[in-house]
Amino acid sequence: NVDMHQCISETLSVIKNVYEHENIKIESQLNARDFLLAANMGKMQQVLMNILGNAKDALANVTDGTIRIATENKHDGLLIEIADNGHGIPSKVLPQIFDPFFTTKDPGKGTGLGLSICHTIIASFGGRITVESGPGLGTLFKIFLRTNQNRKTSEVIMPQVEENFKISGKVLIVDDEADIRYILGGHLSSFGMHVFEAEDGAVAFQMIRKENFDYVITDLKMPKMSGNELLQKIKSEKLVRNTKFVILTGNIVEKPEHLESDFIDGYLYKPFQKNDVINCLRSLMNLLFFQI
Repeated sequence: NVDMHQCISETLSVIKNVYEHENIKIESQLNARDFLLAANMGKMQQVLMNILGNAKDALANVTDGTIRIATENKHDGLLIEIADNGHGIPSKVLPQIFDPFFTTKDPGKGTGLGLSICHTIIASFGGRITVESGPGLGTLFKIFLRTNQNRKTSEVIMPQVEENFKISGKVLIVDDEADIRYILGGHLSSFGMHVFEAEDGAVAFQMIRKENFDYVITDLKMPKMSGNELLQKIKSEKLVRNTKFVILTGNIVEKPEHLESDFIDGYLYKPFQKNDVINCLRSLMNLLFFQI
C-alpha cells in the first residue's frame, strides 16, 4: 500500500539540489485527498524519476525552466500530472514515445527504454499513462491509478531503514546519469564512505589506474566505454587488486555475451532504495570476512 504523496515528496527531495543547480524550478501541488495506491514504492519512484529526467532534458537552455507535479482525485482514482515548459515533442513522433527503444536523444544519451518501462509499470498496476505535447508548448504527462480506498493511512507499512549502518573505504561510482550518481553518492556518503564519481568507463579507467579504490560500482551501458569494457581493461592490466566490483543495472537486463563476471562481487538493481544499497554492501562485507 503506497502513500503516493510521500513517494512524490521523497523523490523530489532527492533530486531537488541537482535540478536547482541547472536553474530548474520544481513546483508541487499535492491536492488529492485519497492518495493510497495498491502499487510498489520502488517502481513508482522509477516512473517519477524517468519522467522528471526527461523533463530536465527538455528544459536544457530554457530560461525560467519549470516542472510542475500535481495530484487530484478523479473518477475514484488518483490523477498525477507532471508538466514542463520545455521544448515539447513534435506531433509526428508523439505516438511512438512509449515504444521500446524509441528515443529522440543523441546516440549514447538514451536507450529509449525509460518511457516504455514507465508504461509497463503503470499498466501492471491497472492504470494508464498519457502525454500531451507540441513544439514550444512543453509536455504534460498524466498518470491515472485507482486508489486503495479500503485502507487507512495509518495502515501504510513503510520499510524500516537501518539508520546506524556504517562502512568505511573509497568507492567509485561509474554512471553516465548524473542523478543516479548523486542519489547513490548521497547514500554512500551517509554511511561514512569517501565517494568518487566518473561519468563513463573511460574516465573511470584513468582514475582506477591512479587510485586504489575499495569498491567500484559501475553501470553497464555508457557512452565512450561500457561497464563491461571497463572490467575487461581492468582485468587485462591487472588492476583488480583487492577492489570489490558491483554492477549497477536496471530491472530489464541485457548482459553482454562475454560479461567479465569472474571478479564481479555483487549487483545493485535500479530503482534502488537506501536499504538495497545497505544490503548490497553488507553482502560484500560478508564476502570479505569469509575471504579473510
